[in-house]
Amino acid sequence: MNFEGFTPHEFDRWSSLVEQDDPTALPQGVAGVARNVSFRLSSVRTRDGIAWQFQTPTKDQPITGLASLINQQPSGSTQVPVILDMLGRMYVESPAGSATLVQVTSPQVSLPPNIHMQVAAAYNRGYLAFSDMKVGLANPAVYDLPSGNLDPYSMRPVGARWQANTAYQAGEVVTPATGGTVGNGHTYRCTVAGISGSSSPSFPTNEGGTVTDGGVTWTETTPVMAQSLADATVGIITKAPTVTRAAGAGTFAANRDVYIGVTLVNGNGETVLSTIFSYTAGTSANDRFVVTSPVLPTWVQQLTGSAAVTGYNVYEADVAHSGAAPAISAFTKVNGALISIGANQNVDTTGAGAAPPNTNTAVIVPAGNICSGQRYAIVLFKNRNGYITGMTEASVQGFSSPGNGFQIYMAHVPLGPANTAARIVCFTVSGGTTVGDYFYIPSQDSVSGVIMTSTVMSDNTTTSATFNFTDVYLLSTTKVTDFFRKVQAPACVDIYFSASLNRMVLTTPTGHMVSLAADPESFYGDTSPVQPGQLDGQSTICWRDFQGTSYSLKERSGYIVEVSATDPSTWQTVKKWEGVGPCGPRAAAVCNAFMCFAHRSGFYVFFGDAPQRVSKEIGNLSTSTWRRINWDYQHLIWIHIDEESQEVRIGVPVDGSTVPNVVLKVSYEESPSFGPPLFFSHFVGKEISSAESRKWSVDDIPAFVCARVERKLASLASGARTSMSGADSLTRQSQIMFGSSNPDGVVSAIDYGTYSDVGPNGTAGIDSVYEAVAPAELMRVNQLGGISVNAVGNGDLQVSIILGRQIATDRSNKIDLAPIKLDDSQAKPPKSVGGRGQNERMRPRFSNGKQPGAWFDLKYAVLYARPVANSK
Repeated sequence: MNFEGFTPHEFDRWSSLVEQDDPTALPQGVAGVARNVSFRLSSVRTRDGIAWQFQTPTKDQPITGLASLINQQPSGSTQVPVILDMLGRMYVESPAGSATLVQVTSPQVSLPPNIHMQVAAAYNRGYLAFSDMKVGLANPAVYDLPSGNLDPYSMRPVGARWQANTAYQAGEVVTPATGGTVGNGHTYRCTVAGISGSSSPSFPTNEGGTVTDGGVTWTETTPVMAQSLADATVGIITKAPTVTRAAGAGTFAANRDVYIGVTLVNGNGETVLSTIFSYTAGTSANDRFVVTSPVLPTWVQQLTGSAAVTGYNVYEADVAHSGAAPAISAFTKVNGALISIGANQNVDTTGAGAAPPNTNTAVIVPAGNICSGQRYAIVLFKNRNGYITGMTEASVQGFSSPGNGFQIYMAHVPLGPANTAARIVCFTVSGGTTVGDYFYIPSQDSVSGVIMTSTVMSDNTTTSATFNFTDVYLLSTTKVTDFFRKVQAPACVDIYFSASLNRMVLTTPTGHMVSLAADPESFYGDTSPVQPGQLDGQSTICWRDFQGTSYSLKERSGYIVEVSATDPSTWQTVKKWEGVGPCGPRAAAVCNAFMCFAHRSGFYVFFGDAPQRVSKEIGNLSTSTWRRINWDYQHLIWIHIDEESQEVRIGVPVDGSTVPNVVLKVSYEESPSFGPPLFFSHFVGKEISSAESRKWSVDDIPAFVCARVERKLASLASGARTSMSGADSLTRQSQIMFGSSNPDGVVSAIDYGTYSDVGPNGTAGIDSVYEAVAPAELMRVNQLGGISVNAVGNGDLQVSIILGRQIATDRSNKIDLAPIKLDDSQAKPPKSVGGRGQNERMRPRFSNGKQPGAWFDLKYAVLYARPVANSK
């Protein structure tokens, strides 16, 4: 095309979106509009499309959680993409890359609607926090990759005090909220899960007694210890038998005072005589006394072998009315054969059998090495991830061994919640107190021929066990007294694994909870909290590590956490900066080179000194993109750093949206220091643009979450919806994926080299627009001649000339030129198109017309115009 007589105005630099002034007041090289584009050093092109990868079965909820987990095994690693929808339904793609979703459920993890999920990967597990991104809405959970189990994160301490209006799981054990530190001496296991009532129930103290508490049923389940049938825990020999007088039914002489006791018998021997029943009112002639059979506790009835009770004996002695009580040696057995438990025994006259034993031989355990004296024990639960619960003093049970030389038996060991893999019985040494110290033996050992049995019950089914150890050995084993300090992990907004500390960090608006080292589910109520700037009136947002330093990020400040070998609560925190901070847990991100966050005042990058605002060009004017963000929903803003493409993406809600509906994208490939796109040149005396700068653009991608997912694409049948036709060998290994903020259950990925957004219902064009600013020479009235473009692409390149200061929104301030047909050839000369009209402040606008598959890559353009007058 012949542009003779027209002056060429070159556009050879394609840089960032700049909104800090109108497009007629900015130096050439930047953009007034940069929507759905990507930048290279010397060109700008249509962004790559997104292609859906999978969709939830219900297709009706946004995706509010997305994570890339790796199951690392000796035989090879397995990729496990995991998602959550807004109704609290969790899925994994299995196998990765197949688009097949498998729902993950657990009877112990019940999630409410309207929740978001934060994920921390560690120890071959995903640690999950659930919230509305402002406050925690459900207790955290753990997804174990090797087993596929979804379990609660940490557990309620055994014997925790009862609480009103609280959800309890079957297997959790509580103690009444009364009775001081020692409670009522009993523990109660939840046997029907539900929500407790608003006031404390009357907890029963009988063995196995139950009580309904709102939607919960509690069953008395108190561990008992014994070595023989004569021990106080059996409760039979320590109290007098039940005896009734039947007048005229027997052969007793008149005026006698009658004394009766019983013994229990098992395969090992007979107990000493029980506490004595006495009738001291004087008999009448021919009285009878009926001895009611002892009632054995359930756990005693369950004894087996030589320990099992085989019956009981009745012993009687009588003296003249008002005479002195008889000595034990004066008692004689009434019955001949052993009396069966459940059968009563009549005593009609003075006994004539053998005297009762003076030593107890009815043991229920083998010979062993348990020392005599008072000791205490407590039962803990161990879940299948290796976490051991805390404990309370109210759940401690005591036992006094009458002598050396036997093992010790424990019954009524409670069964824990469904994810319990083992129960651990912890003991004090003889002479210990209820506060400890407590120890347990992890595995069986032999010392000088003495077998020291493990005190770990490696199941969640048996309710009794027999143990043997010496106190000297016990003192050398695992000490757990500090577990009195353990608390259940609270509901939280953010969960983060600090690899440098080997600790898990939970964050709530009031501060952080830092786990024990290498024990991600264990927290001490007194020493785990870290609360920087506790009284500064700011919410705590999240914890992040950057270049070996731990940072606590608050909504308007940042603190360095000076970690030491002491408890976390003693760690010093030093304010690093003041005034800005992330607006939500997802609005902060870290990579090798920098940490960044979004605040209502702008986007900040932190290299270690002070946060630098790098969004001035999109946030200064009232109409700028940053100011169009709906800050009422700032807690939903997310940031993702893609180090492979060197781009930062920020999902934000704009123009009144209540969910993130666009992605602000800043490329730092040409400027790792995030240099500005404009700078003042002292050489030319004015501001000029820079190609080596950060470059902003806006992508129309509605997403609640974004992540780079390590997910090798499977080979799919030709034409399959999830096929990414443009995927190169790099993209086939991992993808940038978006969880849709629309109610469609879709997860999509960037499909490099394709230029349509492919959804489950079809293909949509990408509305790719780049609008340059007006050169100074075109600020006065000019006659348009046309434009020449050096570009490659596909489809029609829509070219318009924008007139005036306003961004083009309709046809009133632009001249549309004939479309330029693009192809992907670099060898052909630039293509040109003529135009007519005259006006001032001319600048070109390039678009793909939002046509599916249409794209452009602009390298150079020349706008031809000639002035109508020498001056305006």
